[in-house]
Amino acid sequence: MPPVFRWSLDLALAASLCCATTRADMSITLPQEHEWTTKRFIVRFEERRGSSAKRQVLEAGPMASVRVVQNFERVLNGGFAADLTPDGLAYLSVQPGVTIEPEGVMHALERGGISADTFVPKTVGSPLATNSVPWGLDRIDQPELPLDSRYSPIESNVTQVHAFVIDTGIFRDHQELAPYVSENNADHWSFYDDGSSNDVARDVQGHGTHCAGTIGGTTVGVAAGVQLHAVRVLGDDGVGSNTAVAAGMDFVLQWLDAEQERTGVRPPAVASMSLGGDYSQMINDAVKDMVANGVTVVVAAGNDAEDACNSSPASEPTAVTVGSSDQQDVASYFTNYGPCVDIFAPGHNIVSAGIGSPDAYVSLSGTSMACPHVSGVVAQYLSMNRDATPGEIKSHLLDAAVNDRLTSPQGFAQPNILLQAIAAPSPPAPPPSPPSPPSPPSEPPSPPKSPPSPPPPPSPPCFDVDVVITPDNFPDEISWQIRTVGVSGSVASGDHKGATDLCLEAGDYEFEIYDSFGDGICCSQGDGEYRVYAQGELVAQGGQGIGMFPDGEETQFSLTADTVQEPPSPPPPQSDDKEPIIRCPTGSTPVKLAFEGATGALQVTVETVAQGKAHSGPMWFCLAQDECAILEAPEKSMSNKLCLK
Repeated sequence: MPPVFRWSLDLALAASLCCATTRADMSITLPQEHEWTTKRFIVRFEERRGSSAKRQVLEAGPMASVRVVQNFERVLNGGFAADLTPDGLAYLSVQPGVTIEPEGVMHALERGGISADTFVPKTVGSPLATNSVPWGLDRIDQPELPLDSRYSPIESNVTQVHAFVIDTGIFRDHQELAPYVSENNADHWSFYDDGSSNDVARDVQGHGTHCAGTIGGTTVGVAAGVQLHAVRVLGDDGVGSNTAVAAGMDFVLQWLDAEQERTGVRPPAVASMSLGGDYSQMINDAVKDMVANGVTVVVAAGNDAEDACNSSPASEPTAVTVGSSDQQDVASYFTNYGPCVDIFAPGHNIVSAGIGSPDAYVSLSGTSMACPHVSGVVAQYLSMNRDATPGEIKSHLLDAAVNDRLTSPQGFAQPNILLQAIAAPSPPAPPPSPPSPPSPPSEPPSPPKSPPSPPPPPSPPCFDVDVVITPDNFPDEISWQIRTVGVSGSVASGDHKGATDLCLEAGDYEFEIYDSFGDGICCSQGDGEYRVYAQGELVAQGGQGIGMFPDGEETQFSLTADTVQEPPSPPPPQSDDKEPIIRCPTGSTPVKLAFEGATGALQVTVETVAQGKAHSGPMWFCLAQDECAILEAPEKSMSNKLCLK
């Protein structure tokens, strides 16, 4: 194992290691002697220093006290990352114009124990095969819900724009990406490759490929055709270091400098960073350096359900920091929020490219998925305004966005701003019709009537599906959808009111139910449940003690000619107050509890002896043969027993 250096520093030296911050009150605190386990630091110069000036600083220090592991040419004013001995740290800490920060960790997946982007990809059908539109694209080209299953981006020369995906790499062979990813290895970079690979920055984790697809994929991308660059700063496990991320940003500026020198024109560029870690002034400064050199930097807000100002690069003011929302315009339960977030974008159940094969597609959720939506819109804007500055682009994003569309039970919709793409212009109105010619003097005889049209072909069989939901105390948190297995998009959806008499054709379906707060519909906040019936047969049931996150609870069922079609138990007559009618399992009878002559609020508990279950009335409930229910009204000192014989 590597040696562990132990030392203590006086207060004056410790104070010299504190660094100024902009969006968080942070400072470097040296660990106590027994806690010290790291020796790598990132060094930044306050003023730019060339290689000769840097060498002078290093040569003047104690012998073998500083081992440089990464030089930065264009970020951090020519600073470096180095392994320092205690003498080396003490020496550099007192040098004028030098700032030092301990190495940090960066993640592509989850932070703080909340598994938002946890890489368990859900394999989905190909949008190419089904001609379907990912809902995230559908949402950003219309200001209001409901979605219309269309995405109409503006036509522009986006192929002149370069998007740098600073992530886990890119699977270049995917059918969504292959036309737009250069085969020249010099156009890509990896902190982990030695340069001998024929496929530099190849993604073996999947996160970067998914993000690249959302930016510029053929059918799943916001800006199809943008030139994609893989900048691999995270390892096979989706984890990397601050040094690697800063080096990736340094590569972006060096590549743009070289391209400008080669062509005489600086290419328009956006950098997409779906990663994060603890607050780091060095990471924020490197982002600031990219922005100062004309690169618009878009970053994920983070998935800790906390103030984004506590993390980097989300806390850098010059970046565009992106929070996540879902299909119902609810701020995602995991998203970071607050004054450091600039805008929200779709980030839940986003379908994009996978790495399993050239035609693999997966669905992921997280602010990592929201970030590339914004990066794609930036690419659109740059295609029409190639000389726009990052500040001008950020202002355009906020001006074009829609306000006050988001909701959040937790109060995470801060700010309440939702991304909108650059929409295609509406077609011009058709010219007015020419005047009608004058009528002829006499009308010719009418032609013989055409034979009657043949009857339309018979409709495919229709299967009756009902969704019955008893909500908890927070019904507005509940949503559900029914979709065809292997196909994105839903064939039916709704809220806590459920639905009756849905007509679905034969096929394989999946019922998904969500609770936006993530605590389920039973039993911490009320006694709720859901039931789904197909042709009167119970095919899905739950909610009791199940904590349902927005990834939901899923049940698959099939509708075929052999589906059970026995009629359900007859429903009770509809009352004047139009309470919902429930369906009961075979052998049970629906019973309605009503209150005659009651004035004011009357809370009644119904306890079914066989089930041990409590409800609040008035209501419908099910009783089986020889089953009893106890009806109690404590305020009225009333107790009755109801049995079905």
